[in-house]
Amino acid sequence: MPAALDVPRSHDEPVSVGLFEAKTHLSDLVARAAAGEMITITKHGRPVARLVPPARQSSSAQL
Repeated sequence: MPAALDVPRSHDEPVSVGLFEAKTHLSDLVARAAAGEMITITKHGRPVARLVPPARQSSSAQL
C-alpha cells in the first residue's frame, strides 16, 4: 500500500499519516496544508494532531 504522501488527493479528501511518517516528511505536509489540505496525524491509529490551512484574513486585517 502506498504511503499517504505518495497518493494524489483532492483538497476535499482527508489525509491521514502516522506520526513517524509525519516527522519524516513534515516540510512536505506543511506545504500541503498551506495549499489548502487538512492533514490528520495519527499515533497507533488514533488521531493526535491536525495540520490545517491558515485562516484567511481580509485585506483590511493584514497590516
